[in-house]
Amino acid sequence: MLLKEKLSRETGNRIHFYREGMFWKLYNQSAFNFSQRVKQYLLKKKYIKEVKSWIVTMGFPDVVLQENLERLREYTLSVNVSEKVVEVELKEELPGYPEWFEGVKEEMKELKGEREKKEEEAVSEVGNEGEKEQILKDIRDFPILQKTPLEVQMFFIELQNRVVKLGK
Repeated sequence: MLLKEKLSRETGNRIHFYREGMFWKLYNQSAFNFSQRVKQYLLKKKYIKEVKSWIVTMGFPDVVLQENLERLREYTLSVNVSEKVVEVELKEELPGYPEWFEGVKEEMKELKGEREKKEEEAVSEVGNEGEKEQILKDIRDFPILQKTPLEVQMFFIELQNRVVKLGK
């Protein structure tokens, strides 16, 4: 299914999940509806030349689809499931989508700033023998199945930087 067709299906009282490889992806209104009712995974906002507009996307691994659908149950009128698309009809439409859509860019900046701050804190702890134990604890405690691919990648980049600094 082309992106243009996916975006044309976005309405206020529905959530569409599109299977893309091992992940389920949500666009625009679906991302808003899901993030406001269930959980906000990492959001991306980018301009797509193909459709000549900005879009917001969010996704999560296939292994948490059923869990997320279960969390949506209280808001749901119906669920249609196929191999590549899950469509959820909601009981009611939430207000505030236009404001949320505009605010996503600012939220992304805040998340980037928080990540950079964490990296600086990790670097300042270099040389501390307890840092090795902290790295192991962080790995054990990281909920990989509930994170987006980007969140996992960022986590491992942070860990790699910390390990490299320990070696110096």
